[in-house]
Order: sequence, then structure tokens, then C-alpha cells
Amino acid sequence: MDITQAGSFHQFLVNLHQKYGDIASFWMGEQLTVSIASPELFKQHSKPYNRPNDFFMLFEPIFTMDSIGFKNNEEWRSRRQTYDKAFTHQALTRHCDSFIKNVFKLADKWDKIPDGQHIPLQEAMFSLTTSSLAETLFGDLFQNEDEVLELGKNYFVCWAEMEKRLAGDLPNEGSERLKEFDRANNDMHEILKRAIAIRRQIDVNIGEELLIDIIMQSTESENIVVADCITYLVAGIHNISALLIWCLYQLGLNPDLQQKVHQEMIDVLGEESVTAESASFLKYTKQVLNETHRWAILAPFAARVEDEPIKLGKHILAPGTPVIQAFGVVFHNPTIWPNPSRFDPSRFDSSSSRIRSMYAFQPFGFAGKRKCPGSNYTYASAIAFLSVLLRKFKFKVVRGQDIYPVYGLATLPREEVWITLEKIPMPLA
Repeated sequence: MDITQAGSFHQFLVNLHQKYGDIASFWMGEQLTVSIASPELFKQHSKPYNRPNDFFMLFEPIFTMDSIGFKNNEEWRSRRQTYDKAFTHQALTRHCDSFIKNVFKLADKWDKIPDGQHIPLQEAMFSLTTSSLAETLFGDLFQNEDEVLELGKNYFVCWAEMEKRLAGDLPNEGSERLKEFDRANNDMHEILKRAIAIRRQIDVNIGEELLIDIIMQSTESENIVVADCITYLVAGIHNISALLIWCLYQLGLNPDLQQKVHQEMIDVLGEESVTAESASFLKYTKQVLNETHRWAILAPFAARVEDEPIKLGKHILAPGTPVIQAFGVVFHNPTIWPNPSRFDPSRFDSSSSRIRSMYAFQPFGFAGKRKCPGSNYTYASAIAFLSVLLRKFKFKVVRGQDIYPVYGLATLPREEVWITLEKIPMPLA
């Protein structure tokens, strides 16, 4: 079996496990690699947190080897423990006002659009996510909308290239494609360097530090600061925008589900803006976000490695053997999720969740502290955005579109998703 022929690494894993079962091995270049795809095996493999760097080397041009993403053991633990201060409940509570401010900018723009006009959903969600991340992680350094757009444009070029490489499509040396990537990657790094230089001149109050401040305080290395800022920015843009795109796409296709979310928000929030506290009462909204993660397979896989022998099922793996945790295969396993291609948020109500292994749905990973650091941030921002958009507008997907997923490190639609809006005449606080 070949990754390029399969179309994506996720589809390669689907084919692999369909043929060989819940645990299977394959050669990644000259490296024997094992893939696992069952809640039971995930549970056995829940403690390893080191990542096999060779597997992710194709992303090195963007993140560089200075990135926390390429660090293991004590180096990784030290940075992660430090950076997690930027994602505490207290920090998310502060960020909530920024989330609301940014989504209202988008809502005000959409208010001026005639009902029925076609709107590019992906473009809007990437812009909303990028501006909100830039503000809450890096401060008011990207208030210039043109610079946010420039950052987003360079990001798109870079990430599109990374996804091609992940699928086995490598650029030729000296090709225009490689030159375009190098230009966009250099520009993206330069934008971050300028933002960092400006931020260094600002006195920040104790307890109000953002991620960029925490990173700068922790190291004298400019390379580490830039690398880790880009690592968190890119991960955030992909995770949050993909979640929003697929969520609104499904709600646009399912007006009954959309109305249920809308009504919950009216019942819980009334005309008030959501807060970190009130968000906890939006239980059905959380079910919809969980089902979006599962149905769309937003994060198809993770990879881990151990320095010691480990046992998986009946097999003993040699030290240094990379293990792929095939989340996407499990998310669409019909024995766990009946009719897995159907979008059904009731899968995550309390009664359904109780009878299912907790390892059947861990969209942000489960390897202790290597679990995605922005998991709470992702849901907090998504709920804040939806709380405004779904109380102001009814979303509909334009008919006649063929929407296909592209499975990479995150899953996005292959083409733009076009929607229409119908304004809901209700004032918001």
C-alpha cells in the first residue's frame, strides 16, 4: 500500500486497518512503524508522550528545529509547563471579551450583506480565527487588518505545501512551487519577528501576560521565541477554523439541529454575551462541537515513540518504534459509532457517552501533558463565536456544491464552502 496512491495518510491508515485489523505495521521509508486503531490499544498506549521527530521533519521548514513541537523529554516538559500558563481558566476568561469583539466585527460586516448573497465560509472563518488568535496570543500587534491578511495569505501558501508533502507530493529543487513556499515562509517569519520586537517594548502587568510574553520571558533565544510563536499560531488557526467551518456547514445542512443550538443559546444567554461561566451551560452546543470533531475527523492521527520496549496487544515493540494513533479510523468505526457518516450530536449526550470507552473519543490526544494545550481555548473561542453568529443569523449551505474533505494534520474542505445568511431580528448585548 502506498500513501500517495491512497490520497492521504489518513486514508492509507483506513485501508491498512481494514486489511490487517486494529494493530498493523508498515514501512515509513526505512523505519518500521506501527499503527493502532482501537480504544483498548489507545488505553494501553496512553502514557507515551515523546514524538518521533523523523515523522514530522517535513514540517521543519515552517516550525524549525527550535520549535517545542520537535522537543522531547525534559526540554519539552519544561517549555510546556511554562507555556500552559497562557491557557488557564483565568486567561480564557480574559480572552472571552476579545473573542466577542472580533466576532461582532464579522457579524456587523455580514449585517450589511443582503439576505441570500453567497458568502465564502472558509475565508470568513480563517480570517476570524487568525485575528482572534493574533490578538489573544500576541496582543494588539496585528490591529492592522492588512497585516493580518498578509499573515493569513502566507500561512495558506505554507500549509498547502505541507499538506502536499504529507501526501507524498514533494517539490522539485528550484521549482516555482518551492520558491513560492520559501517566499511565503520567510514573510511569515518576518511578520512574527516584527511583532515580537514591538511586544518587547511594552510593559505588561503581572497576571496579564499573553503567550508571547511568557515565551519571551522564558528564553533569551530569538529563534525559540519565533519558532514557538509560529507553532502555536499555526496549530490554533487550523484547529479552530476547521472546527467552525465543518460545524457551520453541518448546521447549514440540518436546520433542525441549528434551531436546537439557537434555542439553547436563547434559553441560557438571553441577549447577554457568553462568558466562561455561562458557556458551561451550553451542553448541546458542546455536543455539536464534539460530533463535528468526530464526523469531520478534524485530527486524523497522532504519533508517539518510547525509549523502552512497550507492549501493545500481544506484541512487544522495540525501543524507538514510532506508533501512530489512528484517531480517524476509530472515529468512523461502525461498531463504536453506528452509521458513522451520519452527523448526530446525540452520540454525545450523557447516556450515550457513559456506555462508550473514554478512549473512543479523545480528539485532542490523551498522552498526559502532550494533550493539545489549546483544547480548552479551542472550545471557548468556538462557543463564543457561535454564540453571536447563531443568534444573529440562520445559516444555509448553497445547493449544488460538492464538498470533499482533505485529510492532513487537520481536515479541511477541498474547495470553498459557500453559504447564505438570513438575519434574525434580535438585539444582542
